[in-house]
Formats: sequence, structure tokens, C-alpha cells
Amino acid sequence: MGKVAILLTVGAMITGMALLFQADSTGVRTDFKQSERQAQIVAREIARTGQNLLLTRARQLQRQYPDSSLAGIVDLANGSEGHAVGTYKGGSYDAQLKLTSASTFSAEAVGTYDLKNHHVESERLETSPILEEGILEVLQPSNLRVTFLESMAGYCSAIYLQRIPSGYVAGDPLPSPELIFAPGHNRDGSSVEPNNITLDPGTTMNFIMAVDSDFNCEHEGETLPITDPMYDYTRDALVSDVADLTQMTEGQYAMIQENPSNPGVWRIAFEDLFFSDAKLTDTKANSYGSTSWNSTTQTYGGTGWSQTDGSGYWLLHDYGGKPDFSDQVIEVELLPVSENTTS
Repeated sequence: MGKVAILLTVGAMITGMALLFQADSTGVRTDFKQSERQAQIVAREIARTGQNLLLTRARQLQRQYPDSSLAGIVDLANGSEGHAVGTYKGGSYDAQLKLTSASTFSAEAVGTYDLKNHHVESERLETSPILEEGILEVLQPSNLRVTFLESMAGYCSAIYLQRIPSGYVAGDPLPSPELIFAPGHNRDGSSVEPNNITLDPGTTMNFIMAVDSDFNCEHEGETLPITDPMYDYTRDALVSDVADLTQMTEGQYAMIQENPSNPGVWRIAFEDLFFSDAKLTDTKANSYGSTSWNSTTQTYGGTGWSQTDGSGYWLLHDYGGKPDFSDQVIEVELLPVSENTTS
């Protein structure tokens, strides 16, 4: 065999070996990526398990300590370390509850799974805000008392009651909203006790603010349906949770808080201006902070609601250019039907 032929043969062998090595390397990388994707799926399942276990723990604590504040329940569920850790399917999770308003909380978690000495971590999972059990729920036949705590905003507004029957599923028809406070403004201290409204046990009360934002209030004091064209928009205290059609959650423009010393009495604080979801969510979870919005960190810089008013509710302030939830504030009280509501 000539030298040229030998060189060609050796070159072909080297090329073939290189191609085989490349194919083997590509196969190994492909197999590893597939394994890593599978590990990420398992890590996500582990994180979801940690979330669900912590949510179950929170519900159990709410029933065990019905007089505890939601903030207290969150602290108890998270434990002394401020978060919960555990193992599942050969991996581990790190989960934590977060207070997202006076009456809502969320659960976040990260799952980790070991893949050949390589830690595969899931993305941080976080639930939508979950409403505390028993909020605005009627436990016995009751009459209703509603009082305006703050009503000094410039817009004209009305308050309606929407009854949500026990077992309600999103999309089911509901009774028409009933007028509680006729259109008006500047009604601090005004109270109504509509004796013709008796609420059945199992009913959840949704309060809706209807807003006339042109400052005219041309039908002030009149009895209007919530569909009247004078109203420019509405704000719901409760909305359907699309993730769980049997549940309700807090409306983005409302903040509900049960009176810490008087169970069955709630304050509903409405915001009547328009803001982004991020600004509303940040204020409800972290309090006011500064008047400057940090678009990078998506926060006003609040560190939590630490001040309370004389009734024990979170202390509200008035701001013009940021969410303050002090525009229209009502207090809702349920009175047993046998009680004299005029007292």
C-alpha cells in the first residue's frame, strides 16, 4: 500500500473515531439535560408539596385558635425559624407563609432535588392571596349594622351588599346587590341598620362600593341600582378566586380586617383611585413606606403594619398619589335577630 493510501486510511480512522466520540458526548449531554428536566419537574412537585402542607397547617391552626389574628397564625405556621423545611421524594422543600393583607396570606416554596451530586432547584412558587376563614361570614341569623368610619374623599360613592349563599360556585347567579348607603360623601360616623335585611347562616357578605368620579353626585341621597349609569366603576370587597371556584378572596382595591377585640365585626377600607396591581399589593402587604415608588424592587419600602388606631385596626393615613385605602371606610357588624338593633 502506498504512503498516500496509508495516510488516507489513517485519516479516515481518526475522523471516524472523532465522530463517534462527538456522538457519544452529544448523547451524554442530551441524556443529562433530559435527566435535569425531569429533576426540575420533581423539584417543582416537592415545592408544591411543601406549600400544601404549610397551607394545611395554617388552616388547622385557624380552627385551633379562632381568636388569634391572621398574623399570629402565620407566625405559628412558619415556626420559630420563620419557615418550614421538610423532605419528600428524595428531595427537600423550604416553605413560608407571608401576610399579604390583614385578612389574606400566601404560601411560597422552593423544592430541591439531588441529581448525581448536582442540586436541581425549582423556581420559587407562590400562591395567590388566600382569604382567612370566616371573613364576612354569617354564623347565625343576623341583622346588619354598617357604619362609615371615614368618608371624606371627594368622589361620590354608594355602598351595596351582595349576598353570597353557602356553596356558591363562581358563575352561579347571585341576588341583585342591595343598597346600604345611598350615593353621597363626607359621611363620617353615619350608621344604617336596614331592619329589612336578615342574613341567613352560611351567607358570605360582599360589600361593593360604586363610584361616581366626576364630583357632581347628581343623584346624591337617591335610591339607585348598582347598574345606574351615574356610577363610573365599582370596587368589590370580595371577588371570586379563579384558581378555586369554591372560594372567594379579597378584592384588590379593598382591605378587610376583623376587629381584633370584637370577633364578627369587620372594617372594610376601600381605595377609590386607580393604581397598578403591584402598588396595591405592596401597600396591603407592607404598609405605606415612602411616597416614592421603586420600579426595580416594586415597592414603596414599607416594612409592615405596626401602628393601630383606637379600635385596634391598622392605622390608615391619607395620601394623594399612592394607595392609602382610606377613601371610603366602613365597619360591618352582625347583630342577632333577637337583639334590639336600635340600641
